[in-house]
Amino acid sequence: KRQSRPGIVGINIGANKDSSNRVQDYVLGVRKFYPLASYFCVNISSPNTQGLRDLQARDSLAELLVAIKLERANGKARHKRDVPVFLKIAPDLRENDLDDIADEVLANGIDGIVISNTTLFRTGLASPARNESGDAGCWRWPESASRGVRNVRRLGSNPELSPSSFGE
Repeated sequence: KRQSRPGIVGINIGANKDSSNRVQDYVLGVRKFYPLASYFCVNISSPNTQGLRDLQARDSLAELLVAIKLERANGKARHKRDVPVFLKIAPDLRENDLDDIADEVLANGIDGIVISNTTLFRTGLASPARNESGDAGCWRWPESASRGVRNVRRLGSNPELSPSSFGE
């Protein structure tokens, strides 16, 4: 337990790549780490976990966030404190997808949005990484993430920004 230890403990939760029930993976993460967490970051943006970004689709996201909301309420009742929850999304979503995400975030009491730097796009990348699959890092941070921030702010949210790596 961390009761006597100062500091902030952010818990990034995600689904196992070979999971048969990804929503349950997130719920178990919240349940297990609730006593330790200062906040949770629900990561649905990792391009390195095949199919994970499918959770950004409205119906899938609604199912996930309802389950997170219920487990958060259970944790609050058990531990007598609320732990904020942030949703980490990809930086290169279309505006209509951002509208759906914003609606679900607001409907489910999510505290904020993290716009990641994990883009799949490699247009203009000159390094050997241009032919790899998965996360292209933040070499496009100013373009894709900044656009995502503008779009989320347009929807009335104040996103938290979290560039997690720095590439070319």
